[in-house]
Amino acid sequence: MRYDLVGAVLLGISAFLYASRYFAAALFMGPGLSNWNADLFRAAYGYVGDGLTRWAIVALFVGVVSLALGAIIDFRTNLGTKRGRGERD
Repeated sequence: MRYDLVGAVLLGISAFLYASRYFAAALFMGPGLSNWNADLFRAAYGYVGDGLTRWAIVALFVGVVSLALGAIIDFRTNLGTKRGRGERD
């Protein structure tokens, strides 16, 4: 399994989920409002809830762990074939 690829995809999903909360809040405000201000956006942001943020944090955590696991596996694999600057005797 390519843990580094899985980790990178999960980090991308995490970023998408985090940003989608802001997009959803902007969509809830709607284009028909005559005046937009920070209080209205904060209310729409609260209306969206924190479900997307929770899933973004889960995807971020699993993505970082997967990237670290991929780096550890790659390091151990290369450690068996190379030593320092030169090839193994």
